[in-house]
Amino acid sequence: MLLKLKYFKIIPNNVAIKKYKQTINKPEIPFCTILSEPKNLNFFNIMLLRPIDDFFAQQTEPNKSCLLSLRWLLLKKDVHITEEWKYKLPSYYYKGRMLCYLWIHKKYNVDGVPQPYIGIVDGNKLEDADLITEKRVRMKILLIDPTDDIPVERIERLIHKLIQLRG
Repeated sequence: MLLKLKYFKIIPNNVAIKKYKQTINKPEIPFCTILSEPKNLNFFNIMLLRPIDDFFAQQTEPNKSCLLSLRWLLLKKDVHITEEWKYKLPSYYYKGRMLCYLWIHKKYNVDGVPQPYIGIVDGNKLEDADLITEKRVRMKILLIDPTDDIPVERIERLIHKLIQLRG
């Protein structure tokens, strides 16, 4: 949903947010970004982003394209898979039950680039050599190399197993 707001002068993003909150009194929408430049070069048109969209927009390459591809793979697999912003990370639900989430691991790096991963709810019920438990009891993670091709078929099989498990 795009909302067209009043034009703001070129100001830092946090000031624009304060002015926006004062204008229409909706503090639950915290993110905004520059969309386009109108004829007058001193003003910008502001578009609101959902926090989940802002998360993906803030990522740097190659993680950004990797995470967006994983997002697309998850959402296209089944019409009952939905995306929500929970615990300050993109979470994916199947018929209202949490399936997995996407995040970037701080410890695991490939050529100095932190690795994105799929965090799998009830991963302890899945047997797969590439799933890492770490110190978690219920969750397992699947690390994805952002500099290499994404293993699409493998991830689709994993999502299918998760849907069967959660369904």
